Amino acid sequence: MTPKSKKSSSLQLPSVPETDAVVARGDDDDSGEDGSLLPAVFPPPFTVETKDDSGALWDLTWPIWHMLPRDERKALAIQHGCKSIGEFEELMTLRRAVGNSNGTFASAVEASRVAEARAETEFQPNPGKKHGNDNDDQDDASVSSGSSNDTDVVDRKPAAPEKPAFVVVGDSACVEELDYAEKLERGGPFLLLSDDVLLNLFSYLDVHMFAPLALVSPHWKSFTRTETVYKQLCIRSYLSQSRRKALHVGRFGGSFRNMLEQRPRVRTGGGLYVLKYSHIKKIIRDMWTDVPHGAILETVYYRYLYFQERGTRVLYALTTTSPHEMIPRFLKAKKAAAHFAPGKNEQNFKNTVEDKAVVWGRYEVQGSTLRVWATHPWHDVMMEMNFLSGDEEDYYYHGSNTETWGANFCCMRFAKHLSSKSGNFDEYYSRDLVDYKVPDEPFRFLRDQRL
Repeated sequence: MTPKSKKSSSLQLPSVPETDAVVARGDDDDSGEDGSLLPAVFPPPFTVETKDDSGALWDLTWPIWHMLPRDERKALAIQHGCKSIGEFEELMTLRRAVGNSNGTFASAVEASRVAEARAETEFQPNPGKKHGNDNDDQDDASVSSGSSNDTDVVDRKPAAPEKPAFVVVGDSACVEELDYAEKLERGGPFLLLSDDVLLNLFSYLDVHMFAPLALVSPHWKSFTRTETVYKQLCIRSYLSQSRRKALHVGRFGGSFRNMLEQRPRVRTGGGLYVLKYSHIKKIIRDMWTDVPHGAILETVYYRYLYFQERGTRVLYALTTTSPHEMIPRFLKAKKAAAHFAPGKNEQNFKNTVEDKAVVWGRYEVQGSTLRVWATHPWHDVMMEMNFLSGDEEDYYYHGSNTETWGANFCCMRFAKHLSSKSGNFDEYYSRDLVDYKVPDEPFRFLRDQRL
């Protein structure tokens, strides 16, 4: 629960009508006496104090918020743990949306469950419902408890008395009661599914697909952007990839969302990492050289790394084939080994690849370092890459177009390349270890929805 805060404003607040400044708290009626909508307000309890002698408290509405000086808005944002004014405004908008959804949908679900005769309206989405184990960390408990005590009035007109389904009015959500056919017409079959079913369906998607899912529906937005979902994504991403098999959410402020955004990981779906290396070969002129004068010899090759979430498997290829020809070959190798469980029949699993340029390997992430091991018929290979961070990654991945910066874990610098016929990569004990010179170009993530 956020403590009540007062902010002394140097602004002489004008006379504001009661419907514009005062919000009914704990009242089920969402409209004024004349049927008009109540204004969009910050989640309670946020008030602002006038600087006149009256010392009156005004509810902090959006009009009053924009009338405050910038330095006072900045101080109020920092007071509530936000780094900027925009972050504070986004936080208030999300809290209000979650609070409205919890109140309206919970009551709709409870009413529909009591009315057993109307079974088709029983499956109402409930964004406020908590998923997963009841013994979740305190991080999840603190997030879920913050939205359960909201008592703000929903910014909407009263719903028609005979209608429960999800529709949108402005930027807020309300409940209207629709029949089965109207539900299918408005939102399709997914509108009839419960949160548990949606969570199981979304678990088959890649981790990076949850961000586009939040743009599909207001219900999916509140459902896919909860700490419970972020925790499941962190478990999927880090427990299988990391060497120590530990999350350490405390290092990221106890927030699984911060962990997902800041802790390095490989992207396991929706594309593959590609390194393109090219150089101009010097022509040696002798009596056997038949290269004409003025010709340029350019050598181009590609390294591909396609990571899979299941079993820390990776497909590796070193070839001169371009990506648009190589991706179908990766798809074929992926489908051929889809029925093999991780850790079982590994030899038969590796033999499923008919393409001689593609081999299966394994990988692990330790800190910001990624290591990949692959086995060729003639020797074993170990590669070490480092994740780029910050502006360096943005520059390599997006170039000079700074408007598209912001991608995470899409670039890796090639740090080390070793090979050994015996498979022993210990630099002290190995007798057949070969250290190769690595190129300066980084691995870049190439998006392809087929993968």
